[in-house]
Amino acid sequence: DSWSELASHEQAAHELQGDVHIREHTEWKNGYYKVHGNIWLDEGGELLVENATVDLMCTYTREFKYQWNGCALISRNATLGGAGIDDTVYQTVFELQHGAWIAEDTTVRYSAGITMGWTGKPVKLHATRLHAGPHPDSIIMSSGAAHVVLKESDFNISLYASAEQGGKGYLELPAGAFLTRVFDHT
Repeated sequence: DSWSELASHEQAAHELQGDVHIREHTEWKNGYYKVHGNIWLDEGGELLVENATVDLMCTYTREFKYQWNGCALISRNATLGGAGIDDTVYQTVFELQHGAWIAEDTTVRYSAGITMGWTGKPVKLHATRLHAGPHPDSIIMSSGAAHVVLKESDFNISLYASAEQGGKGYLELPAGAFLTRVFDHT
């Protein structure tokens, strides 16, 4: 985390007040973006975050969030999350409701989870070298609509399966071992 903090302070600072709506191609590069509001990734938009840090400046946990509503987020050499202020952590949440996150060399910190697939609309997270920074929580996948591919990454995944309609489900996954294979219905 100390490297991330140092990098944040060395980059050009951009303070954004209020909610930010991404509705077209937008680039945040080579900077430290402190957003005092939500980031809405709206239909038709695309946000490129490259060589940058984006912190949602929450004053309490889950005050602000990143929410995908049909947009794509592309992050390269980036750090994303909530805020660490005066030795207090204020976690944000990443809600992939509809859209995609393509990440490379990205660190997630101060997060209360990356939730995926809850609305039933297609969402995907494809990441190479997705790293867990301080207080990262996990990728929380519901069955069906979420598609996650992690390569060379160190990030926790939580699986959610609804018992609302009954039925059976079996998972036999190794404990304490890295998973390097695909699990599907076959």
